[in-house]
Amino acid sequence: METIDTDLITRSSIQEMVTTWEHASAQIRTAIETINTADKALAGIFGKSGTGHCYNTTWKHLERAYNDADADSVVKARSRDIWQQLVHLTGIRKLMSEKRERELDRQLEREELPEITVDAVTGMLQQQHQSAETYIVESVTEVYNWLRPHDSYKTNSPFELGKKAIVHACEPGYSRDKPFRVSYYRQNHIRQLSAVFRALDNKEPGKTYNGELGDAINESKTGTGKTEYFKFKCFKNHNVHLEFLRPDLVAKFNTIAGSRQLKPENA
Repeated sequence: METIDTDLITRSSIQEMVTTWEHASAQIRTAIETINTADKALAGIFGKSGTGHCYNTTWKHLERAYNDADADSVVKARSRDIWQQLVHLTGIRKLMSEKRERELDRQLEREELPEITVDAVTGMLQQQHQSAETYIVESVTEVYNWLRPHDSYKTNSPFELGKKAIVHACEPGYSRDKPFRVSYYRQNHIRQLSAVFRALDNKEPGKTYNGELGDAINESKTGTGKTEYFKFKCFKNHNVHLEFLRPDLVAKFNTIAGSRQLKPENA
């Protein structure tokens, strides 16, 4: 199941990224040192509470940002940004369950991250590639639980995904030309649904974060439409009626979700 952007998994492209980072981080350190030196020179002549217009406006803001800045801390923060971007470029987020994505965000924001080296980047990409199937299983399970019947949605089967389903997932759009959009609280579910079906079809994640289904709902002029895997119709009660167009992928979905083991023999 090919789900990662394999263009990144080449030694040459990784080497280029790491080399660029090494040069950029050195430039950051030099820039901070230059700003600190210039700021100290100005402070030595005009004092920290100078009243000159230029000092109080332009240089004051620079001083607040960089005066006595710890170059290591600035480079470390920028390195964290780079790791986040590397993860983004793999497309792996589009395959993750909400729970897994929250865990990833916590790791990228709080944990100690390795130095940006060829071996470290290659290792991260390989680890994400190896974990892709696990992520898909988790996302299928999460989507399956979302699609199971809630309240009065009797169209949804309690044991397996059928041909159709009803989800509470849309809200009024911003204009007459686009009467509906995906509900803010259901964007992740709609995204996951698109990503899961693409993965089951052995295709890489879609080009946009919202996925084809989310984009189609947001752009529809009538609240109805069709993508490669779904037909949809939006209603003012916030429901979206979905029809699944690939029975073979629905069968794969149900097998992964394990629903056949839960379905009673006479159900």
